[in-house]
Amino acid sequence: MPWVIFRPPAIYGPGDRELLPLFRWMCRGIAPVFGSAGKRISLLYVEDMAEAVVCYLQRGMGWGRSYEVHDGHAGGYSWEDVIDAIARMNGRSIYRIKVPVSLVRLGATLNLAVARMGNRMPMLTPGKVRELTHPDWVGDNTALTRDTGWIPQVTLEEGLRQTLRQDRATGGKGSH
Repeated sequence: MPWVIFRPPAIYGPGDRELLPLFRWMCRGIAPVFGSAGKRISLLYVEDMAEAVVCYLQRGMGWGRSYEVHDGHAGGYSWEDVIDAIARMNGRSIYRIKVPVSLVRLGATLNLAVARMGNRMPMLTPGKVRELTHPDWVGDNTALTRDTGWIPQVTLEEGLRQTLRQDRATGGKGSH
């Protein structure tokens, strides 16, 4: 069976159900901060992810390959970098609230249980907490760029701007 694996980091964009609620809180001036201050994460705007896949398929690179994908920001971002980007976009400071990881894990477990009872998809799960608190979730586009020429086009600030603009335009209902 032909296969290719894309290993993206956190993907965000209009209609996002996982990171968008956090971005909304930051726009209101409040940012939850949990986990180690030194943790790094790569991010990728949804349209760049789609373009990476299309580029791979158009180049006919063959199968049996695995690629990491990110937005081109070497070394990823700290959570503070993301908070600062939203603060710059909004022209206002953001109050950081340190939340113990144990409390976030408890909230995720309860959220998952309630979601299952209501037969709906939870936003925050224990798995998502593991992702958000992983110390090094940084990707490297080198292999994909070498094989296909693909280069991400959307910076963090532009991706956040587009995501939040669409969210405001739909009244927070997203595009899903």
